Amino acid sequence: MVTERNLSTPTRTVFGDVEKGTECRVCGRDVDDGRSKYCSDYCRNLAKAVMGMLNWSSVRRRIIERDGYMCQECGFDRKWIDRGREHIREIIFGDNLPDRPRAPSALKIGLDEITDRDWAEYDRASREWCERRDELREKYGDPSFIGGTRLEVDHIQPVSEDGHPFDPANLRTLCEDCHAEKTAREATERAEKRAERRALSRPEIEAELADFVAADGGTLDAEPGGVRE
Repeated sequence: MVTERNLSTPTRTVFGDVEKGTECRVCGRDVDDGRSKYCSDYCRNLAKAVMGMLNWSSVRRRIIERDGYMCQECGFDRKWIDRGREHIREIIFGDNLPDRPRAPSALKIGLDEITDRDWAEYDRASREWCERRDELREKYGDPSFIGGTRLEVDHIQPVSEDGHPFDPANLRTLCEDCHAEKTAREATERAEKRAERRALSRPEIEAELADFVAADGGTLDAEPGGVRE
């Protein structure tokens, strides 16, 4: 069964695999750097660009961006949810919560100049900031959980029915509700087709078999024994 987990293609499948420091896996030239599999930044970036088209996470992100963060079935617009969340976050926190304290090592101070007292002050300020944030969340709620509907990428023609897994023309953005409905509908249609085939009469089965064999250039024996070329 094809799932999002196994849609991505390994780099070695596309470019092959080589020992580090031997040859470039893209152009085949000698690699001077004994730690690398690429002869230059160009080949490394080329491989990265190609693999970006075969990695489901990258493809998914580009399709959602292409579709403007909107469900192509019901018109659900994720951008409005995100804007609403940020607006509510500003109302809840705003001036009530100052910027989070920065660690001494992030302040471009030489490591030799950072003292235990600096770290102790940072720990105290960070702890107070977290306590204040939690107080505001408990009082007003956590805006991070507002608008939980996710956007998903749907294969218009399912991969199980020979739909291309990465072609943008076969992909569209759906909200999770519309995607679940489409998946359920496709499962029902497949079940109905299986039921129809099980219900075929013997003459219908023989007719389908004869058409299949004839399409490949063979004929169907009248006697038991099957196909005769």
